[in-house]
Amino acid sequence: MAEEAGLSRAEVLRRGLRSFAAERAGGKSPLFDYLMSIAGDDWPADMAERHDEYLTDGYREEAGL
Repeated sequence: MAEEAGLSRAEVLRRGLRSFAAERAGGKSPLFDYLMSIAGDDWPADMAERHDEYLTDGYREEAGL
């Protein structure tokens, strides 16, 4: 199959696994579902510039630090 498609065996396996995962998820993308779930949330205007700081603060809060 790999030779016919002009792909490596590893790429054929990767594509097969992606296809299997999509089938198991009902054709839904977990990343898309997540993005849609946060679409209406209010985000700070400087999120893109300060994302590392916000992540650090979030991890600290979660850890109780």
